[in-house]
Amino acid sequence: MNKLDLRVVRTRKLLLGGLYELLEEKEFSKLTIDQICDRSMVHRTTFYKHFHDKYELLEVLLNNLSEEYFSYDFKERINHPFRVKENAFEGSKEFHRILIKQKNDKEFNDLIFSHFIKLIQQDVKDNMELIEKDPSVPDDLVFYLYGGAIKGFSKWIENSSAKITAEEADDVFHKMVNIKAKE
Repeated sequence: MNKLDLRVVRTRKLLLGGLYELLEEKEFSKLTIDQICDRSMVHRTTFYKHFHDKYELLEVLLNNLSEEYFSYDFKERINHPFRVKENAFEGSKEFHRILIKQKNDKEFNDLIFSHFIKLIQQDVKDNMELIEKDPSVPDDLVFYLYGGAIKGFSKWIENSSAKITAEEADDVFHKMVNIKAKE
């Protein structure tokens, strides 16, 4: 399949749009391929020519949604992860509607959270030469630790009664985790 073929681009766009719309209406765990195909006006057979399952389709959608986050300079993403996240996703009212609709869908929340952590870990791995660290610390430990720390800190914010701004979250995060980009 040629991903530059306009028919392929159009079909993928229809399927992503259909999923996006349905996520505003129904929990992801209850969505079926047939519902996505009906909404997208794409035949089920065509769906499987482009995606293995609804999880792969969701992954592509999440990659598209995270483009704004990764358009920020690496130094900003590492030194101010919560501010960048807030700024990158602030303007997307549709995405916020999806998050509200999906808030009780454990499967969706686990998938989205794991996906973004993997993207962040890969980002750190790909930019390791820009990380300030002791040379005796193994590189792979840094991206695992950073991803794990972001995950743990995000869960703490989500589950605690603490109401903190993105700026405060960045400050507390870096008091706990000393992984920063080089000056």
